[in-house]
Amino acid sequence: MATVFVAISMLATVVVVVLIIQFSVASSEVAQVRNQTDLAALSGAQLLMNGESEEGACSHVLRVLRDYQVDCAVEGENVVLNIEARNPFSWLSETIKAHAKAGPVIRPLE
Repeated sequence: MATVFVAISMLATVVVVVLIIQFSVASSEVAQVRNQTDLAALSGAQLLMNGESEEGACSHVLRVLRDYQVDCAVEGENVVLNIEARNPFSWLSETIKAHAKAGPVIRPLE
């Protein structure tokens, strides 16, 4: 009887550890997608400030984020990105979504 209890306890421990590892990796993937989205928006906004066209800035963003589905728009001097990426752990969520907006900072005159 004790052997069966120990075996079931070990199996439960292994299952919990595997779930924790998968959740940690999935959380890391979400953070990576969001960080890449932010950096791509910043680079697109920098290109706009340097005189690049709207199409050129968005094509640069599409090259940087080539592994994801990207919706790029330019609103004035701001680059707005909406990203969808496939989640490697689809049992948590099928897609990872990220949003970023970058542009010049306008400070009020004092």
